[in-house]
Amino acid sequence: MIRMKIIDLTLEISDGMKIFPTTGYIEPKIKLNVTPENDPLRGQYETSPGMKASYLCCMVHTGTHIDAPDHLSYGKKLHEIPIETFIGNTVIIDMSKKAAKEAITTTDLEEAWKKIKKEIQGIAIDKAIIRTCWTSKTWGTTECFTDSPYLTKDAAQWLVKKGFKLIGLDFQTDPPGTIGRPVHEALLGNGVCIIEYLTNTEKISKKLVKLYALPMKLFNTEAAPARVIVIED
Repeated sequence: MIRMKIIDLTLEISDGMKIFPTTGYIEPKIKLNVTPENDPLRGQYETSPGMKASYLCCMVHTGTHIDAPDHLSYGKKLHEIPIETFIGNTVIIDMSKKAAKEAITTTDLEEAWKKIKKEIQGIAIDKAIIRTCWTSKTWGTTECFTDSPYLTKDAAQWLVKKGFKLIGLDFQTDPPGTIGRPVHEALLGNGVCIIEYLTNTEKISKKLVKLYALPMKLFNTEAAPARVIVIED
């Protein structure tokens, strides 16, 4: 019997959880709602003291989420992206030795790719997760946003040239404190979707996994929270 290892790479959305500190972004709100004692429907339940129906208010960029090109007004909205884009063989590019505020360069990616490509010969790959383990180590702190490792713009362009259509990250996409969004622009501007704020990437032991990154089915938005898992055979 073959056993699969399922690894959940998704942050839990909770009331007041931290989000990227920028103008216009709001923290998620979750409120519990219970049918009041005078609600006529309450008598329909034989033993339950009331029906719970919580509500959630949050940005579509909350927690682990997927950005579509329309995030920077470059192209398709998330509902226009084929679901196949978010499912399939995915390569793990390990950058876990990167320190706080350290750049991930084209040279870094090329060196990692030399080690990986021997194991994926003959397998079509258009998805990658770049692993630093930063979210796992720092989520919930200010340093998660201010001191993160990051991709250089040239490194992002290298990923585009390699033909990737989906890039998953467990660190800040752009250099902390940078003006503009150079890495977002390089990826989204070339039709590459981005999964942001992956966690638990340190639990992945293989270089090739099966990814299931399913965004909420929202209409006419540039992003959506997603449940992201990988499976190791």
